[in-house]
Amino acid sequence: MKTKDIRVNAKLIMKYEPCLGGLANFKKHYKDISIKELINSKKISYDDKIWLLKRIVNIDLLDPWAIDNSIASYKNSSWNDAQNERLQSLLYFIENED
Repeated sequence: MKTKDIRVNAKLIMKYEPCLGGLANFKKHYKDISIKELINSKKISYDDKIWLLKRIVNIDLLDPWAIDNSIASYKNSSWNDAQNERLQSLLYFIENED
């Protein structure tokens, strides 16, 4: 299964022994969402997104994404802009997974 086809829900999150606060926040706002919806969500913190994405994204996508993030860190002066650019970069790799 390609990463972009994974559905994110409480059952999936529970496999990774999440903190109760992160799981409760997810369940408060969502039942079942796509990876793209997760990445673009304003209701889930950056830290919670990264925590989960590190566990469900195909490992072969994370290496080029890490390199892309290194470059993005130098381009942005705003932490929020950098966070958003990092997540959009990961989404690009996910959507173009072979």
